[in-house]
Amino acid sequence: MRMIPLYIDVAVMSATIEAIVGVVIAVSAFLIIRFRKAKKKVQETLHLEDTKETEEEVVLLDDEIVKTAAEAADGGAESFDGGPEIAQTGPEESTGA
Repeated sequence: MRMIPLYIDVAVMSATIEAIVGVVIAVSAFLIIRFRKAKKKVQETLHLEDTKETEEEVVLLDDEIVKTAAEAADGGAESFDGGPEIAQTGPEESTGA
C-alpha cells in the first residue's frame, strides 16, 4: 500500500482554521476590554478628563414641534395620495368607426 505523504484533510483544516480564528477573536476582545478598563482607571487616578466630543441634546420648542408635525402631516398625505397630479397614459378609447 502506497502512502501519500503530507495529506491534509480539508475538513480538519477548516475546523482548525475556525478554532484559531475563534481564539484570536476571543483574545482580542479580552485585551480590548482590559485596556479600556485600565485606561479608565488611570484617567480616574490622574484626574484626567475624557477628550471625546459629545453633541448637545436638541430641544424643540412647542411652536417648532407643532410646525414640524404639520409639515410632516402635509408631506405624508401628499406622498400617500400619490403626490401632485400625474397624467396617466393608457389605451385611448376610440368613439368613432
